[in-house]
Formats: sequence, structure tokens, C-alpha cells
Amino acid sequence: MGTSMPLSSVTRAGTIVDTGADFMNYNVANQVDRERSTTITISSQRSSNSEGGRAGFSSHGTHVFGTIASAWGGNDPSGVAGILGPAIGRKPVSCNVFGQNGDADGASISDIVRCLAHARQRDAHWVVNLSLGGEWSRTDAAVALLRAGLNDHICKGGGIAIVAAHNFAVNVDNPNYDKATYPAAYAGDEVPCLIAVASIDQGDMLSSFSNFGAAVKIAAPGGSILSSVNSNGGADVWAVGKMSGTSMASPHVAGAAMLLMNAFPAATGAVVKDCLLSTATDPVRFVYNPNANLGGGILNVQAAYDCVQQAVAPPLDCAARRIPPCVDAASGVADPACNVNSTSYWCVAVDDQRKGSFNVYTAGSSGAVVLCLHGGGYTGLTWSLVAKHLKDRYRVVAPDLRSHGETSTADDLDFSAETMMRDVVEVWKALFGSSSNSSSSSNRVPTLLVGHSMGGALAVWAAATKEITGLDGVVVIDVVEGTALAALPHMMGVLNSRPAMFQSVQAAAEWAVRSGICKNRELAGLSLPSQLQQAPAGDAAAAGMLTWRTPLTASRPHWEGWYRGLSDTFLSLPVPKMLLLAGTDRLDKSLTIGQMQGKFQLVLMPTAGHAIQEDEPGKTAEHLQQFLHRFRIGEPPMVIPRAPPGVRPVLPVAAGPLLVKDSTVDAAV
Repeated sequence: MGTSMPLSSVTRAGTIVDTGADFMNYNVANQVDRERSTTITISSQRSSNSEGGRAGFSSHGTHVFGTIASAWGGNDPSGVAGILGPAIGRKPVSCNVFGQNGDADGASISDIVRCLAHARQRDAHWVVNLSLGGEWSRTDAAVALLRAGLNDHICKGGGIAIVAAHNFAVNVDNPNYDKATYPAAYAGDEVPCLIAVASIDQGDMLSSFSNFGAAVKIAAPGGSILSSVNSNGGADVWAVGKMSGTSMASPHVAGAAMLLMNAFPAATGAVVKDCLLSTATDPVRFVYNPNANLGGGILNVQAAYDCVQQAVAPPLDCAARRIPPCVDAASGVADPACNVNSTSYWCVAVDDQRKGSFNVYTAGSSGAVVLCLHGGGYTGLTWSLVAKHLKDRYRVVAPDLRSHGETSTADDLDFSAETMMRDVVEVWKALFGSSSNSSSSSNRVPTLLVGHSMGGALAVWAAATKEITGLDGVVVIDVVEGTALAALPHMMGVLNSRPAMFQSVQAAAEWAVRSGICKNRELAGLSLPSQLQQAPAGDAAAAGMLTWRTPLTASRPHWEGWYRGLSDTFLSLPVPKMLLLAGTDRLDKSLTIGQMQGKFQLVLMPTAGHAIQEDEPGKTAEHLQQFLHRFRIGEPPMVIPRAPPGVRPVLPVAAGPLLVKDSTVDAAV
């Protein structure tokens, strides 16, 4: 799972609220925090046991505890192993709410709430497993009491409550069903930190007894689960046994949650919960009850681990990513005017809901901002040579978009148009928003949005938000809605035809030029290195090879969303617009009509391929400069001189034909 096991340290303890754990079972004895464990029952706060939290007659709690935290390794002959592994540091706490007679006597809601409070007081509330529930909690007062206890003691403390969905084979979403049970029925919005767990058997089938419903968003093994059981008074210190039920499924998820909370101490309970649920995507089979449904799939600990690891990864240290002194970030060539401490050579961190940092290449220090967005698979360095031509008069800003180049985010596989558009807006705000939002118009940052292919679509969507308050123009390069949508069925074939690996950057650049992907050998040498990375370790055949950095095939579900509605949105933008295309056949109907109506400027560059900015960087920069000047973007407004007071202006007179004497024809001058 990307880390050595067992955990090096457990700092955030959890609590198992159940029938207690058998302290005489060797797999439990050294795993449970006896000092913090307790028994809270209807009759008294402490049981007659010599130690609180001990099991009574029932093995239910020992079995649940064992699934989460049974010891393993050494001379253990039991054949069971808890998910959390050998306890190092803080140990799980056992809270017995059933007393000496176990689940035969039942438990009260008030005692369960007192146990939740105990967990919070003892700092063992980070993950609480409740493999319990019942119809007894359906009274309004009981429902409110338990809901308040979970919210006050677990959710507000940053913990997670993992509960069994229960075993009546009913839909917990139906509050009127006689056997809908709590706390599983809280799995909606009432208790935001709660996860209800369904049971599956072998073959990923929903167990015949398991409750279900949209509020139950995850399933785990719950049929014939082998785990620790009571030792019969110490007669069998390695005792194990099999049990079935959602009570057995819940501790699988609770154990995973405890593992993640301690493997990543910086992760919040909300992050761990979201990762457990968002990665539970493998489908459950509904064989016993074809009409059943769940709000999610099967627990995937590896995927959840990767998710949390990515979510809590520290943002890029922008200072560490500085381009070497006196090398211009965008053009890649020597710049004698560069400053080692200049922010023009740093990346920009965007740390709000974007959850990451975006590597941004810049060139130029004055003039209007030209924000350049690359296409899918490219990076900000695709604009290198364009920036070289623009930098003396304009500020060129070229970010690596999500999952591209050196940018790092919490979810690099979220290629949705909405997410990537928000990235563009937030990067612009991080760089220029504070100035442009100033009440002084002199602080406004004039901005031209330029985008190629996918980046062209994102430029349009970002412009449509009207949140880039300095926006004065949009330029889209070689992307048209109709053509793009028509090409989507063939895109997987195009991607699969690319070489998967290269021996060197030079080999990749030669392939790009030879295949026509890039016609400019100089630009290929600048741009290709940022599109590649070392092949993953562990593959002997790929040792020392380079592979593509961006998993473009993973973006396939979002392709249509990038382009659907693009033409009409482009035409509706209330700023000057230009479309650079490599051929007239790429105009769709909406754009053809819009171009005839003069709604945008059309420029054709038939000598270039799809990556116009790479194949013809000089001409691309020239067209951008002309567009910027024509609409005076970043320039002072044009002033028409007025005649001084009292002086009558001389109005120009149109020159007409000059009549020549004795001539039968008019000569025009």
C-alpha cells in the first residue's frame, strides 16, 4: 500500500463500542488500551468485571475488535490478522455497552451516547465502530439523542463513525419501514461524519441479510468472517471463530479508517471519509435481492490510501521550483536582465479548494497579461517561443494545467471542464486578483486569454464566468466544437498509436518532428522534456525509460464536456475575439454564421499543423500583437485632439471628381 507495515506509530486512537473485548485472548491482550477502556451499562457505569471494557458472555465484541486490531506475526497460530496491525503507540479502546450478559440484554441509547462521550474525553474518538443498531431507537426522542451524541462527540471532534447497516434486508432510506434501523439510517446529511456499511459475500454479492439503500455508500466482507473470539476464560488463548453480519463488515471499514488516520496524521476525518467513499467504486452484485441498491461500491483500501496520500501531500515549495538564475522560464534562453529573486521565475501556489500548486512559467515584466493555456498533454512550455517574441511588451503567463507538467493537485485525475476552468480562474486570481479587484481602475490588470485545443475550450469557459475582471479579449487556437466532437470517437486510437516509452528526450523530440506532431525542432526540444517522466520503478523492462507524464486516456469521460456548447459560448463573450485555425474546413455552422456577421476575427494559418503556436511561433506572436494593439489591450485609450476654445474646427471635405475643361471625361484625383 505504499508504506511499510505495521504502522510506525499510532497517535489517533479509535473506540469499538460493542459487547467488550476478551483481554485473555492473546490476539487482543496487548492490542487494547485497558486503562482507557470502560463498561457503561443500563444498571451501572462500571461492570462487575475487574476491568472496564472486558467482554461478557458474548464474543461479538471480541470478533469485531479482532477484525480491526488483532495482533499478527511472531508465533501466532491463530491465522487471523487485524487491519491496523500490532499496536505501537496509542491502542484502540473497548467500550462495553451491553454488560456481562452481552447482546442478550441489549443496550440503551443513553449508554451508547455516554460511551461516545467517553471516547471523546479519552481522545479515542478518531474512528468509532458501532456494529449495533435496532428498532428500539425509532422513537423521536431516541433518534434525536443518538444523532446529537454522534455529532457532538465524534463529528465535531474531527472523527468518523463507522456503523453496521444491520441485517433485516431492508432499505434504510425508508423511514417508515418498521425495521429501518439507527444509527445506519443517519447515513445521509444528519450525521456528516457517519459511514453505514453493507455486507458482501464471496463473489461480491450483497449478503442476503444485509440492509441497503442509497444512504449506504460502501460495502465490505461480512459473510463467514474469521476473527478472534472469547477464550473461554483463558482455556483457549488463541481462540478464533467465524461470524456473519453487517457487524462483521463494519470493522473492515473502521480498520481501514484507523489505518489511514494514523498513516497520514495531517488528514482530517472528512478527508479520510471522502477517500473511503469516493474510491469504493467496484460494483456490488445484487443476486439475492435484484431490487436492492447501494450508494457506492466495495471498500478499496489501496485506492483510499492513494487518495488520502494525494490529498495531504504538501503543496509545491515554489521557492524550490525556481528556474535557474538568468534563464528565462518561458523562452528557455539566457536573459541578462533576470533577477535571482524575481517572482517571474517562481511557480504560484493555489491552496484553497484547488488543493494544490500550479507551476506557472512567466516572461516579461510589464504590459498587458497574456494568459496562455496549453492543450491536453502539452505544458506551459508549448508557449516558449511565442513568449520570446511577446515578452518585451507584454507579461506572458503560461501555467501547467492539472495533471500536466510540474503542477500537483489533490486529484490530478479530475479532468472535468468545471474543475479545470476553476483552476484557470483561481490561478489568475492568485496572481492578479487582489490588484484587479481594487476600487481604483488604475489597478485593473488588462488580460488576454489565449488557449490551444483543450486550453482554448478552458479559456472560453473561464471567460464566461466573468470572474477574470481584467479580461479584455479571448483568442482560441485550432479548436472548434463541431470538429472536436466529430473527432472524439477516433481519439483513443490516436493516443494508443503514440509510443508508450522513449529511451531519451532526444528520441521523443525526433519522433514528434518525424510524426508531424511538432514541425519545429527547436520547440520540440524545449517542450517535450516537460511532457515526459521516468517510468515507474519496479518494471524491469522499462528501467531508464521515459513515459508520458499526463494520463490522457483517463480524461476520456470528460472530452465531450470540454467542447459541448463551446461555439455558442465563444460567440456570446462580450469581449473582442479571435480564432486561429489551420484550415477553413474546421469552422462549424455556428462559427461560420458568426464569422459572416463579424462577431470575431478569423485568421487562417494553413502552413501549420494542429499545434499552431509550436509550428509557427513567430507568426502566432505577430497575430497576437496585432490583436492586442488593434483593441488597445493594456494601452492607454486613444485621444482625439480637440480645437482650442474659440477656434472653429476645420472640417475635412470629401474629394470628388475633378472636372477638366473641354474634356469629355471626368478624371478622378
